[in-house]
Amino acid sequence: ELAIQLNPIQGASEDNGVSDAQTIASASQPTISASTTGQGMDLSFTALSHVAYEVYHSTDLENWTFVTQVPAQNQAHNQTIPNPAPTAKKGFFTLKPR
Repeated sequence: ELAIQLNPIQGASEDNGVSDAQTIASASQPTISASTTGQGMDLSFTALSHVAYEVYHSTDLENWTFVTQVPAQNQAHNQTIPNPAPTAKKGFFTLKPR
């Protein structure tokens, strides 16, 4: 990150309205995985340090519903969201770095 002059703790290196943390997060494309549980399903991904995420759910890939926000932390970590869409029988999830 710092080798390419991006600093996840500071604002934006460029005057493009996108923070360095958002630039780093969009370039990294975290992998989302799902596992079934007795309560439905858990959604998991590796969250980057200093990056917050918004999680969205869709049943048709056109209309997206906000599920939750994952706050930024000082270190990368595995994030699990238990049963993020309890009433949905099927669907898709996406992450938006903030």
